[in-house]
Amino acid sequence: MVADIGGTNARFGLITGPGAGPSQIGKVPSAEHRTLASAAKAYLAALPNAVQPSAACVAVAGPVTGDRFKLTNQAWDFSVAESRAELGLDHLALVNDFEALALSLPRLKELRQI
Repeated sequence: MVADIGGTNARFGLITGPGAGPSQIGKVPSAEHRTLASAAKAYLAALPNAVQPSAACVAVAGPVTGDRFKLTNQAWDFSVAESRAELGLDHLALVNDFEALALSLPRLKELRQI
């Protein structure tokens, strides 16, 4: 599972294999949740088929240090380890949203000028 968590929306998608793009993209309003696990569970519950991701990479709007994360522009405050356990994930990585953007640049397709 991949996610982009911001002050307005928490956007999620599923990656089905190496090199695959996200599928089953959805979003939930950030204001309706106080934690990553709550928002992720709402997204997963809305999918047409039951899915249990084994890993997640989440881009968040704010500094990423240690186990506790506080979203910069929303009242989210959660433990990374507790979220991983609550979601039944083998691995959970949090990255700053600007880092996620920078990491995506080499993978973007060449843009053609019109």
